[in-house]
Amino acid sequence: AVSSDFQPDTDYTMEAHIYVDPNPTNNANIIFSTRDNNAGGAGQTGGWWFVSQGTGLNFVGWNEPAGVSNNTVVTLVNNYVPEYGSPTRLTYGEWHHVAATRDTSGSPVTWRTFVDGRLHQEGPENDNGILADVNEGLSIGREVTDTTRDFHGNIDNVRITKGVCRYTENFTPPKAPYPNYKKRGPATSIAQS
Repeated sequence: AVSSDFQPDTDYTMEAHIYVDPNPTNNANIIFSTRDNNAGGAGQTGGWWFVSQGTGLNFVGWNEPAGVSNNTVVTLVNNYVPEYGSPTRLTYGEWHHVAATRDTSGSPVTWRTFVDGRLHQEGPENDNGILADVNEGLSIGREVTDTTRDFHGNIDNVRITKGVCRYTENFTPPKAPYPNYKKRGPATSIAQS
């Protein structure tokens, strides 16, 4: 469903547990993505991906103004953080907790990615209207217009939180259902009259 909740225009956290197949057939496995509803057309204004790429993670936004046929790719998180040593890598065939956060507490706005609770990348936002213009529904495990980026593996325990940057430094990833998880009551049937 289309919702402004999927526009990271304030503090934001998206996270999941992922398992990338041991021998994926593609290098880019989309975890979450969205874009405007003019996908691929000349009127497209932008979109974003949270993607497992090779053995790393990235959060990527792009912009294609009206009349321009080639995407201008903007990588929102594009630098490894040397003070944390070698970045944590994804190992194919194993479960990992992954997260991307948007932190508006400083200037510029900072994006971070995490693998298994360890800071993987961080960098300043270079928005140019990319994120605010997105009006397409959220996709999990795929990119709307390109099946070559479909996720090959499993995605579990998805949580997206608008208004909260949950992680700004290394943390212990959740190993149980998220704390605000509410178990629903038993199913009820409604008789038609």
